[in-house]
Amino acid sequence: MAKIRIKGRIRNRFKKSQCEIGLLDTTCEILNKKLKNGIWGLKRYIQFCVYEAIVFSKESAKIRGFSLPSFELGLPMGTTDNFINAVAQCTAQNIKVSYRDFKRVGKKIGGKIRIQIIRNNLSDVLALPQAKVKTEKKKKIPVLKWLLTMGSNPIPETFGYKVRFENTGRSGGAFMQRTSNPSKFFRVDPSYSGTKQDHWLIRAMKEKQQSFENQVVEYLATKVLN
Repeated sequence: MAKIRIKGRIRNRFKKSQCEIGLLDTTCEILNKKLKNGIWGLKRYIQFCVYEAIVFSKESAKIRGFSLPSFELGLPMGTTDNFINAVAQCTAQNIKVSYRDFKRVGKKIGGKIRIQIIRNNLSDVLALPQAKVKTEKKKKIPVLKWLLTMGSNPIPETFGYKVRFENTGRSGGAFMQRTSNPSKFFRVDPSYSGTKQDHWLIRAMKEKQQSFENQVVEYLATKVLN
């Protein structure tokens, strides 16, 4: 499922003089109960962290038009925030969190938690209403698919429109302009274009990966296993 897999290993080391085998096994049982009871809350917290990581990333700032001289996606004026929020929320809602029970291994206790983010086929976000933009003739343009998967590949202007940009402030504004030659091609700007292996969402999560991991580990230690 995931393009990004963050694996966290939780280990506690005990000296034999401090803890006998029976106490280690009991500790494992206690930790496993806490993890089982707290996994739902942990997932909810991770969803919040994923949402924030995407929305407040530099990659998302580019899409808002903050740092790009042009914007060729055809998003209607004033809709970029809604577009980003919808994609981030959908991505966060569809994460998967799994874990392996704590076990005693010699004088150690070990466990593993896996967080899976972003579907390989992007089927969840591409199904969003915001993934497509309607032209004046009510034809739907797969804007999000272009952004996440087309890379530098040429996109035919088969809709009879071409995308123009006017810098109108914080959110920017792109609009569709009818063209007399629909056989022409255009490309998504390489500053923010992507492929299924390297796109906006993956880059946003990688950008925030260290702080994201720290947030999850802190929550796990203080809210779940304490």
